Amino acid sequence: MSKSTSQLKNVPKKTKSSNKLPNLRQIKTLNAYNFIDLGAGDGASLVNIERIIGGNGVGVELSTKKVQKAFELKRNVYQGNALDLHKIPGKVDFVTCDNFLEHLLTFEDVYSMLEQASKVARKFIYVRHPSFENVDYLKSLGLRTYWSHWHGHTAHVTIKDFVEMFNRLGIYDVKVVPVCKIKDSTDDKILPVGAPIDQHDYDEQMHGKKPKVKFDRDLYYAFDIIAMLPGNENQTPKLLYKDRLTKTSHPFFSDYELEIKDIQKQVRKLQREIDGFRATIAYRVHTRFKRVLGR
Repeated sequence: MSKSTSQLKNVPKKTKSSNKLPNLRQIKTLNAYNFIDLGAGDGASLVNIERIIGGNGVGVELSTKKVQKAFELKRNVYQGNALDLHKIPGKVDFVTCDNFLEHLLTFEDVYSMLEQASKVARKFIYVRHPSFENVDYLKSLGLRTYWSHWHGHTAHVTIKDFVEMFNRLGIYDVKVVPVCKIKDSTDDKILPVGAPIDQHDYDEQMHGKKPKVKFDRDLYYAFDIIAMLPGNENQTPKLLYKDRLTKTSHPFFSDYELEIKDIQKQVRKLQREIDGFRATIAYRVHTRFKRVLGR
């Protein structure tokens, strides 16, 4: 399998101090790239976007830990604040925000990020965002999605909110495609409303029982949003037709979330092993006790 563009060229170099990671200030011009991936993490989404569309992308990430991992994987991710992009001359064809904007603190922060993206993109802005469309509806049924009660998801922006933000920026051609329909409450991403924060797949032992409900409206995991910049209206980028960018994980599991999910699975497996061990010991003690009494 051939490596993606970001794994072969333009791999960022560490600065003179060996303790410093590739920094956004090192980029001299954006014209060297086809797209920018905001909140790029370890660069996984950057690589996947290149596989779908092609071209040469660059990622921007604030987390030192994630940029370090991207550097070790030879991915083209720079550390810095995406709001500083306007300080770099040049433009790219498009900007992507793959499960990134929900982690910003406020709606105004989300708007500022979209505004920044609109200044450096020529053609369009792509957003993948978890669905916060039916929070009150699910709550009325005693249910919720796991991502609506996650400590890192602080900006519960809806499609209506996104459209209004883009319109404020003078962008009116906004395409929206739902991702992964939720048919009923048996979906493992639906939890009882009283489940603890930061939980993933439903586990009755951990989360308690939940109501069995067939939903009377359309619910989805997430939405793909593409905002076509003025002069590019009525075009549909190839990116929109892909069901998910990340083929190795759930569409909006960050590395951190996946790590927690794996730990939870290991804990459940260990608990089952402990329960089995206890049952075996209890059986042996009981059998031995009966033998002693029978003598």
